[in-house]
Amino acid sequence: MSLPAPNPCQLIVRPGARQTRLLPEPGAMILEIPMPWLAGPREELIATGTPLTGPEGKDGLFLTKLPDGGLVGAAVAPPDLDPHAAARFLYSRMLSSLSGNRLQRIWNYIPGINAEGNGLENYRAFNAGRQAAFITAHGPDFVPRLPAASALGTNGGRMALCFLAGPGEPRHVENPEQVPAFEYPAEYGASPPSFARATTVSDASRQSYFLSGTASIKGHASLGADFAQQAGLTFDNVRLMFSRMALPPGTPGAWKIFLRHRADLPAAQAALAAAFPEALPDAMFLEADICRASLLLEVEATFHTPAALAARDRDLPDPSAAETPECFPN
Repeated sequence: MSLPAPNPCQLIVRPGARQTRLLPEPGAMILEIPMPWLAGPREELIATGTPLTGPEGKDGLFLTKLPDGGLVGAAVAPPDLDPHAAARFLYSRMLSSLSGNRLQRIWNYIPGINAEGNGLENYRAFNAGRQAAFITAHGPDFVPRLPAASALGTNGGRMALCFLAGPGEPRHVENPEQVPAFEYPAEYGASPPSFARATTVSDASRQSYFLSGTASIKGHASLGADFAQQAGLTFDNVRLMFSRMALPPGTPGAWKIFLRHRADLPAAQAALAAAFPEALPDAMFLEADICRASLLLEVEATFHTPAALAARDRDLPDPSAAETPECFPN
């Protein structure tokens, strides 16, 4: 006797949690992260598909198949791994799961991203582990495979990631006013960050645009003496990237604004409203440490056309409600 098929399942990232964990709920798998929520939507819908693993995942990775054959996944590293080992663990499992799909977007959540362990900043250790996993999977010529990505700090817990991959051929985009992250000089670490500034991809029904975490960096230097200057430079980079991505002006989407200091929230809201008024009120504002200790804010965004799939507040279902099916059959 065959088991019933899994029901469609949303993969959702929910900040404001006390710990990093994957939490199954009716109709959804939730990646909870200990990153304080400040304003806007309280969670982000990554995608909806059919689960390929049970709620506990397989080899540490929860996978869902998308209607076009693509994948959406999430994973939390074991608690006893250092940042290098945790990054290698997560990326090795992600890369081995793709089944011919191409990476489109990765979100990384790194405990104490600017803290040091064994004389090395956690973000730099993460970069070394991430690069090692790419080299193991694809050899030294892995750079053309690097998609849009972001890496933000969490308040403790375990390292985690989620990702989107699909059968379409992605177009990875760089900022002409920034050195590509994967070409940073050694002063930023022996292993440079492994991501593209943005990725766009088409399928039969829509065009997707993924803007990586974007901050006030020109060339490879962090610029801006205060929050106002950094916000101006950041949104200048965002405008330039939207032009390079060929994003239609005014396209609604899911925005996230990360602030090192929550006291900067009013200034960040005003700066976003002035630069991209269409982004409000649906932008999510979070308090998070950023990959460089000197940076005060970072911006990322996701767009889909013709049907925009911007993040919204979701009315969480009553777990006892019969009309809300579980993702996973008993």
